[in-house]
Formats: sequence, structure tokens, C-alpha cells
Amino acid sequence: MNKISEVVAQVRRLAAENPDFVYEKVKSKSSEDSPRCLYTHNGKGSCIVGQAILAVDDSLYSKLSDYDEGLIFGYSATLVVHDLYPEEFEQDQGEMYASWLNWVQRKQDDGWTWAQAVRYADTFAEGR
Repeated sequence: MNKISEVVAQVRRLAAENPDFVYEKVKSKSSEDSPRCLYTHNGKGSCIVGQAILAVDDSLYSKLSDYDEGLIFGYSATLVVHDLYPEEFEQDQGEMYASWLNWVQRKQDDGWTWAQAVRYADTFAEGR
């Protein structure tokens, strides 16, 4: 099992444990903007993808939190996974897993429950 598929497994675990959870946007430490979706917040994973990545490897916290601030804010899950796991992205269905994670993230960010987001990503992946 590669790291990207481990992240997918963690997303599925989180959604199964908290199927009705709806992610609420938060204010970043350095931003005066309105609340937004973050990978990390207050020393831990924030969104489902951030929590899943840190469940696989908590040493990535600093790098993952960089995606929440500055010039790289707004990175999609696909780009984050590509950046964190470049070799795995190019092999063993890494791009497909990253796309799946991106759909979960997008639906979560739109206010869907975690279970709904995972079901949607599964439906999208099956339609490919």
C-alpha cells in the first residue's frame, strides 16, 4: 500500500467514524479574511484530507500547514498529494487516488457531510 492509498483509507475511516460531520471553515492565524477551509489548524489536521494525511504521517504537519498560508494557499488535494508524494503520484493509481481525494475535499468544502462527500467521490471514480 502506498502513502496516497493510505490517505484514502484514512479519509474513509474518518468518514465512517463521523458520517454526519459537516466541516466548518476556520480563520487562519495570519489571515484577516473570512473563515476558509484549511488543511491544518491549531496544531492538528483541520479538514478531512488534512486529518488523513497527518494520520498517515504526522511529521508532514509543517509542510501541510504551508498550503494554508501565503502564496500556496488554495492548493487542491490533487496538487498537495502530488507535491507530498511525487513518485507515488506517477504510479500505482496515484493520480486516480489524488483525484478521488480532491472530490471528497471539494464536496466537504461545499458543506456536504463527510459520508456524502465520500459517496460522491466513489460515484465520480466509478464513472471514469
